[in-house]
Amino acid sequence: MNITVVSSLLIPYLPALLKKVGESELVASVGELGQAGWEQACKLWQALQPKLEQEMAAKLAAEELAKNPDDDTWKKPFEAKLAEMIEKDPQLQEAIAQILAEAEQDSGSPGVQQTIGEMKGGQAIGNMSNSKATNVGEVGNVGGNFNA
Repeated sequence: MNITVVSSLLIPYLPALLKKVGESELVASVGELGQAGWEQACKLWQALQPKLEQEMAAKLAAEELAKNPDDDTWKKPFEAKLAEMIEKDPQLQEAIAQILAEAEQDSGSPGVQQTIGEMKGGQAIGNMSNSKATNVGEVGNVGGNFNA
């Protein structure tokens, strides 16, 4: 199981999951981050929270990440503790694997391709997948005979 996937689904929502933001902020953050992501994060949190509460280091890292989700200082320890917790518990492994499989099925809709920049003689293009730009490249001038 790729723990980076689990943490990337959880970390943006930690302020709301740990109730560090008020209801109006929660609604705003869910709107910005997306309802599907929120639902996946809630499912993961429901499975992980009881174990997380027993692991003080993981709980501390989660609380620090809730304050600043972009802080890499706490991301690695959080991921390490999550991986350890999941590895020790076969039922938790199964639950997380099922949640991730459902999330993957939900994201199976076609992606959107968008021009992300212009350059002399071509374009830079890319695709977004799991909040990351992929297949970013440069398309120059195309010429010649093409057969499909």
